[in-house]
Amino acid sequence: MNVQTQATPPLDRGAMLAHFEAGLKAFERTEFALEPREEIEGQLCDVTVVDRENGDVVFQIFPKRKWPMKSKDNGRALLSQMVEVYFGDTERFSASWVPELKSWALRARGLRDVVSYDRAHHVVGFAAFINQALADL
Repeated sequence: MNVQTQATPPLDRGAMLAHFEAGLKAFERTEFALEPREEIEGQLCDVTVVDRENGDVVFQIFPKRKWPMKSKDNGRALLSQMVEVYFGDTERFSASWVPELKSWALRARGLRDVVSYDRAHHVVGFAAFINQALADL
């Protein structure tokens, strides 16, 4: 078998350096916009609250110990009960287990658009309520 190889052109270090510097400058001009978030620490779970641009609020709930539920469905049911007791209904809420983060994600659609929205009540108070409800189990 006759294999022909081509000679590799010599490296132009000046051109490589210029290309790297141009890429670095472009990266420095890049604006990263993280959605506003707040960390709320509790005795039995920590809650990360993410304010979405569309008015939604996502509560990422990180249990500090195993919840007293036997299944994910029971965990969702417990979150549903907490939401119903605290907010009065579950219409704008959805919950899911996030195995990669070992946490619950609770989404409140349009919560910040509610006329009576008060962050101290709707966010901080709810995070405290979750911890209290877990302590009462």
